[in-house]
Amino acid sequence: FLQTDEERRQGLPVVMPVFDRNTCSIPKSQLSFIDYFIIDMFDAWDAFADLPNLMEHLNNNIKYWKGLDGRNLRVLRPPPE
Repeated sequence: FLQTDEERRQGLPVVMPVFDRNTCSIPKSQLSFIDYFIIDMFDAWDAFADLPNLMEHLNNNIKYWKGLDGRNLRVLRPPPE
């Protein structure tokens, strides 16, 4: 967030809008990280060692973050019902 704050303070374009403290969405950040780094790595591990439990945990995590994102929540956990 500090980089984005400094860019704004200096009137520069925001280079990484995902790190804007005013609009940051933790679910979107997590989904991006999973999409860019984790899926391919887990697929490779699963192909090498057959790890269905690992893949199930990955799919559950993706569902969790998509659920929060689908509710337009920007936090780690949903509010209590």
